[in-house]
Amino acid sequence: DFGVGFVQAVREAGEIGYTGFEVNWRMTLTWRDREDELRDILDAAGIRLSALFFGAGSAEATAARQEIDDALACAAFLQRFGASAMMIGGGKATDDKATFRAVCEHYSELGRRTLGDYGVKACYHPHHGAIACTPDEIDRMMEWTDPEAWFLCPDTGILAKDGHDLPALIRRYAERIPTIHFKDWDGGDGWTMLGRGVIDHSALVRILNEIGYDGWIISENESRQAGFTPRQLQAADRRWLRDQGL
Repeated sequence: DFGVGFVQAVREAGEIGYTGFEVNWRMTLTWRDREDELRDILDAAGIRLSALFFGAGSAEATAARQEIDDALACAAFLQRFGASAMMIGGGKATDDKATFRAVCEHYSELGRRTLGDYGVKACYHPHHGAIACTPDEIDRMMEWTDPEAWFLCPDTGILAKDGHDLPALIRRYAERIPTIHFKDWDGGDGWTMLGRGVIDHSALVRILNEIGYDGWIISENESRQAGFTPRQLQAADRRWLRDQGL
């Protein structure tokens, strides 16, 4: 729902104390002809559009060209709202190196276009079962993509669950991380609020400070814990972030 429900979520995020938000790119289909109205809503809430999530990762040439065209439209929207990053997720997991390389080449070209045309950095966001999520897959993608045009948005929960050493990953790719998702993991099959799971996010904050990180930290709370509304869950994360000086 990118209508009334979306507007209410934006207002609540501002009331809780967040300064930015990220949402699926399909939001633009609702608001592309109402951008002035959207600006007024964001200004009233005291919140900014930080990024949009966009799906791409085809190894087939025609589909890849269409993804780039659609990504450029998304990047143009972001530029008009003063945002400089877009999350890219997608592509099917594969053991075929030629297919993996083709997707990496596609991602490099997509990133060169969004950055060159609109100043928007395309950042890979990992998901289980997507083209890259395991430590080996992420390292291979970062090696096989253009370091000047293809970036990484680590999702701490997803990557920890897939066996990553998060401090090492952040240090290794520090110059290619313009935004990051904080999501706490309960160590099993579920997620929890920041500071209540098995991931030492406080240590990650210290590392980000050490490397001079100045991008967005996005709280992605997917815990769905009984007895808590979405607003209460996000408010708990915001309190934890404040305790870290953020």
